[in-house]
Amino acid sequence: MPEPVSWDNIRVENGLKKHARRAAAIVFGSLACRNETTRNTLRTLLEESSALKIFDVGNCYFEFQVGNGSFVYVYERHIRYKVLNKNGYDLANYKINLYRSNNSAKEDLNNMEAATYNMVDGKMVTSKIGKDAKFSEEFDKKYTIKKFTLPNVKEGSILEFKYKIKSDFIFNIRGFSFQSDIPTLYTEYNVSIPEYFVYKTNFTGYINVKRTKQERVNANYIAGLSSGATLSQYVLENVPALKDEAFITTLDDYRPTIDFELQGTNFPSEGFKDFNGTWPKLITGLAEDENFGAFINRNAIAKTLLPTILKGEKDSTKVTRLIFDYVKNNIKWNNDYGFYASSTNPKNVFEKKSGSSADINLALLSLLKEAKITAYPLLVSTRDNGAHPGIPIMSKFNNVLVMVMINNKSVLLDATDKDLPMGMIHYSNLNHQAFVVDLTKKFGNWVSTEPSIATEKIYNYHLVLDKENKLKGKLSLYSRGYSAFNLRNRHRTANNEAEFI
Repeated sequence: MPEPVSWDNIRVENGLKKHARRAAAIVFGSLACRNETTRNTLRTLLEESSALKIFDVGNCYFEFQVGNGSFVYVYERHIRYKVLNKNGYDLANYKINLYRSNNSAKEDLNNMEAATYNMVDGKMVTSKIGKDAKFSEEFDKKYTIKKFTLPNVKEGSILEFKYKIKSDFIFNIRGFSFQSDIPTLYTEYNVSIPEYFVYKTNFTGYINVKRTKQERVNANYIAGLSSGATLSQYVLENVPALKDEAFITTLDDYRPTIDFELQGTNFPSEGFKDFNGTWPKLITGLAEDENFGAFINRNAIAKTLLPTILKGEKDSTKVTRLIFDYVKNNIKWNNDYGFYASSTNPKNVFEKKSGSSADINLALLSLLKEAKITAYPLLVSTRDNGAHPGIPIMSKFNNVLVMVMINNKSVLLDATDKDLPMGMIHYSNLNHQAFVVDLTKKFGNWVSTEPSIATEKIYNYHLVLDKENKLKGKLSLYSRGYSAFNLRNRHRTANNEAEFI
């Protein structure tokens, strides 16, 4: 083929690099390599993808524990990667998060097999993970992180991980994401749910995941007792990489994912029990929960504190501000989000003087309720947690705020930060909407969390041109909204005036 032709002068462009990052494979012929310009472009494009996920297969099924008479679910996962260049070496480091509650319920990693495969002199060499490459880290009181590192990773290596987790937390069985930050050839999730359980499913993302199978299968959970289960299979092939971009809240809003939450049970001797199939059911559960509704209603500490806080004040706006300021200044946020309090009594939170967002804002709600201020819990999914699907799924919330009614106007409160005034919530909660809950009427509805105060900075210059044609004067800066919040926070945390300026 005579030179030059179009493929001899292919140059690197941003659009071409963007497509290369998302592509599952780059296909080219030998003629594309003969000219230096195109050859260099090809090398650049190949470096845009650090690795390829060959397959990612998950399986979830249930087992019955005869010893304690309860079900657990088993989650199995099998992943295989190909490392394309040095930027893919980090895939050799794998982490698994395991959760445990305050009681004996927990998740256990029952098995982990991992290996690196390399072609050496025409032969496949397998390097299995060693005992010294397995680590366990206590992240906090509730989470343990299991860490694994594969050996002998090179460009062209195949990395494989295969593991099994057993979990007592059947209210939410593990979801599955079908897309990651590298291209994926094939991904599959198989879920087998016993006939005794009914789960709600929630899909997120913008790529349609195919349900390739849904059938009833035989299952034996108890020896001698025949049972059934529903097996569902979800498949997605040739999935492009998902890369972070500016001006989005979280990639999880765009990543194709399936989640499960228990709606009810259907045991032969009990019939169907609906736990949270509707919002009223869900709200009833919150009202009766000792770490939510019962926590708010425990008012002994409120009766003790309010006379000192209010000092006879009766105006509802001033009462709200006094209580709000007291909570902000006396309980420090530990940076943990949640909508269930960590204890069953607000007294414990005030004595400890620190707590999660739920501890702080539900304690605030308890004081407001005792002061006869009309106030409601406000359930939120933070920006990092992603948008709530809008259907009755409790597990998609991860935070709680407070909404008060003052002079027939709603005002949002968030006592986790000293610098937040009434009507402003932490930036992490600005996820468009939240769900306000009336625990008495068992009613709820969505309300906007969009800022009511514009965020802006105004610069005023007062300058004089002197005889040497130099400008001298003063600069004044006025901030509103979140600009003012950031400025207050920076001023409070600065060591001195010079550092602040």
